[in-house]
Amino acid sequence: MLEAMVHPPLSYLDRLQELLPGLPSLRSWPEVHAAVEEAHGCRITVRPAPQSLGQSVTGVWLRTKTQSYIFHDEGRVRSQAFVRHIVAHEYGHILLRHSGCELSIGTAFSSLGKNKSVRQILTRSEQWTAQEQEAEAIAVTLAAHLANQTDPILELFG
Repeated sequence: MLEAMVHPPLSYLDRLQELLPGLPSLRSWPEVHAAVEEAHGCRITVRPAPQSLGQSVTGVWLRTKTQSYIFHDEGRVRSQAFVRHIVAHEYGHILLRHSGCELSIGTAFSSLGKNKSVRQILTRSEQWTAQEQEAEAIAVTLAAHLANQTDPILELFG
């Protein structure tokens, strides 16, 4: 399974191009962010989480009626490359139109049940559900495209 994530099948590239038709011309993270916002139909704000996301959660996508937020656990994630990957993973959830929260996210967003404007919340964690695998494959494919290499890990070392 790890091999499939490091070298995503061509079908994931095809799928990503369907989800982001302008993908071939996107060459930077800001361009990708704008394209994902356009495909999503609302603004996406990326920021550190207000507090810990829990033991195995590193990122969260939260959607309200008017916009989406991507949070990363600043206490656990110190590398900008890892933050970028978390954001790309959440882009995967957004583009694939995943819904619902499959995992517990600690106490960072415990008051959300009272807030009627929150429509959905999804997390990036170490537990590999089907939705997590799909979002991860999209993230790796997106990173490979931006690095213009078949292996996005090379971007970190090259």
